[in-house]
Amino acid sequence: MRIDLLRHGECADEAFLRGRTDAPLTDRGMGQMRRRLIRRRHRAVFTSPLQRCRAFAEQWADSHNLPLTVLDELAERDWGEWDGLPLETVRQRWPEALEAYLADPFAVTPPGAEPLEAFRRRVRAALAQVAASGCDPVLVVTHGGVMKLAAQAVLGFPDTRLFNFAVEPACLMGVAVIGDFLRLEQLENDA
Repeated sequence: MRIDLLRHGECADEAFLRGRTDAPLTDRGMGQMRRRLIRRRHRAVFTSPLQRCRAFAEQWADSHNLPLTVLDELAERDWGEWDGLPLETVRQRWPEALEAYLADPFAVTPPGAEPLEAFRRRVRAALAQVAASGCDPVLVVTHGGVMKLAAQAVLGFPDTRLFNFAVEPACLMGVAVIGDFLRLEQLENDA
């Protein structure tokens, strides 16, 4: 089975951490995603419920006559009180918490945010649900954090390497699912 994970394109806001903040795509962002999928064929589409993913997924599924499934588990990490705020606002309101997070982002959870381990479990459950769908190949429209954790599941790198894995807007990552074995087959990223 082949799973193509597509990150949403450029958004219309400038959030420091855009988790559950429901920012729309720009026209450029929609175009980035369409261009990335030229000449690709899928049998089904799964998407995050957030509009920066869902708007494109609905259009793509409709124009290609594909079944669409919205999975809450494909949403980006919830960044709690910092979600959707500019970095400068976070720095002004929570200077000590931001300093602690930046010093150890894998052990420190921002105020009210989803813990990293809970996010990881949610993403792995979503990928298992997609793999169990029986559709091949399948398109998953999601977020950078979800894709980084998917790459970690495939490649087995430690949390400390999550920031070394770039997932730019409209990044496409192809993963083969062979029984319990996962293999990274493709990564298209424009930096």
